[in-house]
Amino acid sequence: MTRRSTGLDNYSVMANSTHCPHPEDRGQVSASLVRAFDQCPLRAGFSWDLRYKSLRRTGLRAALGIAAHAVAARSGTGVEFESVWAEETAAAMEGLSADWGPARPPSVKNWPGSAITKARLRSVWDPTLKMRAPAFVKGQKHSNSHPALPWRERWLAPTGSGLVGRPDLVERVDGILRVVDLKTGVLQGAITGSQRRQLLLYCALVGHMLGEFPTRAAVQTADGQLEEFAVDPSEIDAAENHARYVLESLTAAAQGAHLEARPAESSCSTCPFRVVCSAFFDAYEQDWRCPPARLARLRSVVAGQSHSVWDVEVLAPDWAKGHSRWVAFPLPASASVGQRWAASDIEGRGGAAMARWNTLVAPWPET
Repeated sequence: MTRRSTGLDNYSVMANSTHCPHPEDRGQVSASLVRAFDQCPLRAGFSWDLRYKSLRRTGLRAALGIAAHAVAARSGTGVEFESVWAEETAAAMEGLSADWGPARPPSVKNWPGSAITKARLRSVWDPTLKMRAPAFVKGQKHSNSHPALPWRERWLAPTGSGLVGRPDLVERVDGILRVVDLKTGVLQGAITGSQRRQLLLYCALVGHMLGEFPTRAAVQTADGQLEEFAVDPSEIDAAENHARYVLESLTAAAQGAHLEARPAESSCSTCPFRVVCSAFFDAYEQDWRCPPARLARLRSVVAGQSHSVWDVEVLAPDWAKGHSRWVAFPLPASASVGQRWAASDIEGRGGAAMARWNTLVAPWPET
């Protein structure tokens, strides 16, 4: 059997430390990281700890979002939709395969939401419409470092702001400066509070770069629907202050301060760090719509299976305790009897469980 990467690259480090993140002190924070912090500060801390970097792999929904953004950015270029869709989903698949190889991700047509996302993007596609040239407005300042608008997915990192980010679109329409964020998720509804704050932070970034703050912000869905709101400068100030608090909290955590865990079905179900999070296993309820995860002690290798089948004692969550058999889990050859390991995204809930293509595992230190 070809053994793929297990999830954590440095087992000797991880097995002798507690799963408590010690994030890097980066000196700046992104709008998306602020959003993650608002969901769960501990998750944000894990994402800034290089020891856990290999757990941050592209999932199917993220891959679909990446492809959808790339497709939308090519709208109006004169190319047929099917060609663009095929090219961009193939590129996203390459990224998945690089993250998960030699495991084979599902085909694009089997990605959750793929069909409806494709249909929505196609519904607003016009291959004959030429992409408009960047609009120059009299008096607008621009240079090699600040090109004329519109900006499409341009990385912004204004000096001294402590903020970085990549807005999907910054444009000027009828003299109004606007930031637009593309949300391609199938379940996207009205703008949420966290999405509004993300847009406000993008407004802050644009303002620091241009010396002029956007007065409108919007979320656009894959089928072109736009929900827009007027931007109040006081809201931008509040969002920036909150981002500074997030940065200060992560900087303090880099020095050993505690980060709060906020385990919940809505946030834990998509968190790649469930496999190293004791707060998750303590809170994990049987009725959560969450890919199965278990913490177990390795008891024995099933005879003749060469480390591919293990008998284990499940330790957490409480409602799943007992004997189980792990089949084809991507445990390293160094895994041994008596060690504790956690696994997420597994198949099966009873006396036997099998690894999926995207199963992650991590060693747990003894308490």
